[in-house]
Amino acid sequence: MIALLPDSAPLVIGPAWTLTYELYFYLVFAVVMLLGPTRGIVALTGIFLISIVLGVVLRAEAPATGLATNSLLLEFIMGVWIARLTSSTVLPKAAGWLALALAIGCYAAGLAWGYNRLPSVIIWGIPSGILIAGAIVLEQRKSVLSLRLFQRLSWLGDSSYSLYLSHMLIISLVMHIRTFQISLLVLVSLTSIISVAFAIMFYDVVERPMTRLLHKSILHQRSEPRISC
Repeated sequence: MIALLPDSAPLVIGPAWTLTYELYFYLVFAVVMLLGPTRGIVALTGIFLISIVLGVVLRAEAPATGLATNSLLLEFIMGVWIARLTSSTVLPKAAGWLALALAIGCYAAGLAWGYNRLPSVIIWGIPSGILIAGAIVLEQRKSVLSLRLFQRLSWLGDSSYSLYLSHMLIISLVMHIRTFQISLLVLVSLTSIISVAFAIMFYDVVERPMTRLLHKSILHQRSEPRISC
């Protein structure tokens, strides 16, 4: 918990700064869900929107206040509402394909416009939310093409957390040890392959066995008889 504080998380590992936002979201989410699903989501939306506006007005710069007022919280709001919508309503398959096409179009527009000219929530957050929503709709509607695609790529999803934690280290290592000039395309391809391969190996050797061990430990603790005094 201490290692994920806003001012210390990046010192442990580069991508850990995003885990700080996840931790903050889970804490707030757990509290507002005491109000019930609908009221909780509305309350979460209101809290995050108000805090973002306050951040713009007050120009918060301290690590903690910067975390609680960052526009990245809009992406968590999108995720919550997408989950709420797709779990309560089954949208038509056409909506899923339309969402995927729209997401790809937004990514392409961002690339053409320039990713540094607009906030990341617009360039990355909104298209990603649309993409996820479309994928969920296609999975719900049991689209043959989407199911086959998801099934074939599910093994990549299993190791995605290991990839998330290790990819920056792999990229830095490759950039440090390369001894000859290569094109950007080749460099990106090389680092991507190495990063994915390492993540898959780390998942099989470390993450999955550790997860199973923790699950067994939790189940064992729950099954132990309690002696009342």
